[in-house]
Amino acid sequence: MNRIDPLSPPVTVCVLCYGNYPTLAQRCLGSLACHTPLAGVRLRLGLNSVCAETEKVLEQLLPHFDVELLVHSETNLYKNGMMRRLFYDKPIQTPWTIWFDDDSFVFRADWLHLLQIESRLRPEIDMWGRKCFIRGDDWVRDFISTAAWFRGLEPEPDNQPGKFRVNFAVGSFWALRTCWIYELNWPDRRLVHIAEDYMLGEALRQAGARIAHAQSGVKVNQAKRRTPPEMPRILHA
Repeated sequence: MNRIDPLSPPVTVCVLCYGNYPTLAQRCLGSLACHTPLAGVRLRLGLNSVCAETEKVLEQLLPHFDVELLVHSETNLYKNGMMRRLFYDKPIQTPWTIWFDDDSFVFRADWLHLLQIESRLRPEIDMWGRKCFIRGDDWVRDFISTAAWFRGLEPEPDNQPGKFRVNFAVGSFWALRTCWIYELNWPDRRLVHIAEDYMLGEALRQAGARIAHAQSGVKVNQAKRRTPPEMPRILHA
């Protein structure tokens, strides 16, 4: 596993669009088209049950990109189902993969350059993004301890009794060494739509990978949450 190469072109950028939200698709992909050196970007686009208006937006924007893979599902595969399609329908060939949900977007022309500088300064880092943490409960503990990627590390301590910390990069935007996607067989097949970001953070910690904060030039989670209230966290226990 090569963990030395810093983030540099070419890179694979995956974008997930969903539902009847053409303005989000326009903002996300339009900002990438305006503020990214597209010659070094290979785009993978996942469309989960998008509306006709979103398809019209894409007709205008996609000619600007080198589209490596387009997955269009009339039914909603949810985030993790579509993520697996984007990662496994065709193996990713670039050393780094960048992920955007459609509610994130870029606003500076140097966003990718800044990310590359961070990576060169700290080549030991495996994942970049908006770093934060959750306090894990019994459900999180059980999910981690029964995962195929669990390697026996004890949870990180927290100052609240009965809790522990899980550090992660927020799932709406991140950059990750592609090798970890396939090393971990990510995403975990038990996940449906939520919890994938902090579970990825813990999976990387278990494997000895490192996460650091970087989001210069990127706005994340810039829309109301659209997860159906009845959405289960996992497919099975």
